Amino acid sequence: MMRIPSWCKPALNTTTVLPGDIVINISNGGVSAVVRRVIGGFYLVVPKYVFGQGPWRFLGESLERLLSSYAPGEVYRAARRSGFLSYVAQYGRDVPLISVGPCERNVIVCSGKLFADMFYRIRGLDYLEVWIEAVSELRDLVGSGVIECLRPTGSLLMGSFMEFSDIDVVFDIASPWCYERLIELVEAAEEKRVPVGERFLSEEYVLHEASSRHIPLGVARRVLRPWTRLRLAGREASISVLDSQRRTEEERRVWIITSEVTETRVSVEPYDARLGDFPGIVETKEGYIVVFDGFYVPALFEGGRFRVRGLKARIVLGGGDSVDAIAVGVAEASTFVEPLS
Repeated sequence: MMRIPSWCKPALNTTTVLPGDIVINISNGGVSAVVRRVIGGFYLVVPKYVFGQGPWRFLGESLERLLSSYAPGEVYRAARRSGFLSYVAQYGRDVPLISVGPCERNVIVCSGKLFADMFYRIRGLDYLEVWIEAVSELRDLVGSGVIECLRPTGSLLMGSFMEFSDIDVVFDIASPWCYERLIELVEAAEEKRVPVGERFLSEEYVLHEASSRHIPLGVARRVLRPWTRLRLAGREASISVLDSQRRTEEERRVWIITSEVTETRVSVEPYDARLGDFPGIVETKEGYIVVFDGFYVPALFEGGRFRVRGLKARIVLGGGDSVDAIAVGVAEASTFVEPLS
């Protein structure tokens, strides 16, 4: 049997689980990535693999990938297949949910923070050297302190990294320091100083992302940002932006999404840190945008003028107040954010 990586173990308490961590449910063979805490030890997740036929492995078992895109519709279908759908009042619908904590003895959490804290002390595994090289290249772009902002996720974190695997990087902007480093990365991309991953920005890739979301090809092409799809350590690498402090707080907001489609144009100020939450929120002069699909977050983080097609929504805030909003990146309809500038 394959040895479990030393950073993968049962969660002793819920505070040790962070967005981007990988959760393996041994009982049903499900492998998921943590999105955010909902309440107590219950976490919203993206189901990624099930034990079955596939090239990835964990605990000596083959893993079959459930989705080829993080489009909301694919995530919902993967959750239905994995059996993780549960009704959550805050979202008013069924969402993929997992219970993590000391009582869940058949649940293993691969911790990105634990990995990042210890990987310099571990040698002998090829994929650890890949991570060290990738971090070193990002450090050359945005400064030495960026290492405290980065954690691995995906196959590298769960120890199933293969020769053909991509590098999945979490860029955590919870601290002011890391928030500033992300801005430096964005500006480095504007100056053409980032090693863009060609395959990730190919026409084939753009077409796949557009078709999985049922949006126009031109919209997908304008939404993608080169700093999220890099070539690091000789491999393709994807960067996901999140704020672990916001996402580990219990979800006290209520999201009321209607079926009414609306379209508008908005101006977004650059570098809104609230986009690191899930769902991401942007307050514009024209109103609020709620983003349930991380595909649109990088473009909105850069700011500018946008055409928004979404569903009318209402956000009930923790104190009982509420605001009107437009929801994008939902499974129920074709919605999108299109940069106009």
